Amino acid sequence: MAMLFTFEFLIGFVVFFVAYWLLVPWIKIQNIALLLAGYFFVGLMGLYPLMVLLSWSLCVCLLLTLASHHKYRDKTGMVLGIMLATYFIVFKYFMPVSDWLLTLFQAHGLNIPPPAITILLPLGLSFYLFSSVSLVLSVARGEIAHPGVINTLLYISFIPTLIAGPINRAGKLIPQFSGQMRTVLEYKRALCLITLALIKLFLLSSWLNDRFADPVFTYPEGQNGWDTLLAVYGWAWNIYFNFSGYTNLVTGIALLLGFRISPNFAHPYQAASLKEFWRDWHISLSEFIRDYLYFPLGGNRKGFTRTQVNVMVAMVMSGIWHGAGLTFLVWGALHGAGLVIYNFWQRWGVKRLGWQLPDPLARLLTFHFVCLAWIFFAAASCGDAAVILANIAHSFQTAPSSEQAWALCAFTGVILVYPELVRLSTEGERVLCSLRSYALPLVIVPLLALAFFFAPSGLPGFIYAAF
Repeated sequence: MAMLFTFEFLIGFVVFFVAYWLLVPWIKIQNIALLLAGYFFVGLMGLYPLMVLLSWSLCVCLLLTLASHHKYRDKTGMVLGIMLATYFIVFKYFMPVSDWLLTLFQAHGLNIPPPAITILLPLGLSFYLFSSVSLVLSVARGEIAHPGVINTLLYISFIPTLIAGPINRAGKLIPQFSGQMRTVLEYKRALCLITLALIKLFLLSSWLNDRFADPVFTYPEGQNGWDTLLAVYGWAWNIYFNFSGYTNLVTGIALLLGFRISPNFAHPYQAASLKEFWRDWHISLSEFIRDYLYFPLGGNRKGFTRTQVNVMVAMVMSGIWHGAGLTFLVWGALHGAGLVIYNFWQRWGVKRLGWQLPDPLARLLTFHFVCLAWIFFAAASCGDAAVILANIAHSFQTAPSSEQAWALCAFTGVILVYPELVRLSTEGERVLCSLRSYALPLVIVPLLALAFFFAPSGLPGFIYAAF
């Protein structure tokens, strides 16, 4: 996705932006222009991802026809489930499952290789599939009317959120496709969000990845224990800055195009529990799993024990959604187990015994549990994750160097003072948005110049574009 930051793409976007707003009296033509821009962008990635997107869009249009008729409405969910399973298995899980089967066969002395077919993950597959679930089920339940073919296609291929979300909700986005007149929304906030995104992506995420995470997670064998621990901390902040930076970027772009999209982050590392963490991390996915899996399983309506089973199933499915590897399954299961332990703690420790951890300690424990799970998310295999855990366990046999000690103190200190950093960040955004239009570039341009000056060379990637 490096092309997003090329000069050619910037020029192309500016030309499209001007043409898009010249069409402002004709909102339906604006929608068609936005739709074609989305297809053009996906087409730049190759014909293959464009054909997958178009084929899925056709399937959704047919499903909406079923969902709009009372006679077939009850069968829509079953058909949608079969389609989702087919697309995920074929386009997302075929190669990992084939590799796993080959390893399993060889371990038992069987030479039965699976079909040698290379299937690449199409651009944005998981996100537009999940957005489509919201659309089809909303129509089937009578929450919204059939949006029409153009609005359906635009919703599925909505360019700001196509690559890596947030997962759109039909009831919130589709009504924005209609109206008397579309305008740029909160342009000062949009520019601030885009500026913050570039700082997060080019400077913070890239530096943390190059300095701490990548050297260890690429070659975990033989690494120093303290460097390994710092790599885990660095990865935790790297993925946050990378993913939240992408969210800031597309939120700002959507505002400039006249749309509001769902929030996806709310400072998750200030959470004092895993429940709070998942309330603030990848919000659109958390709400999707809650509404379309956890609640249908019964939620918390069938007793305490059944609730814990539902939580575990929901989190394991969240892990599987990220990938077919065993590492993602372990990552989801760890978060599920952590949430179950937290629920038991709340029921027996807090309510019955009155035990309550101090907020700073609770935040540190939550952050470190999240970091433990990130090891499996970031590692190439469970074997690499085991090596990383062993390196960290052996780190306490030696004292850290002065540089390592300062870095450890910095990472720990950030978590302890994080609520205050969030307050300062919010106040800074408020001040920037209150500046006059001519003064805003006088702040933004120097900030970006400093960020690019200190940023590592090269273009940043989007971690979640791979999911």
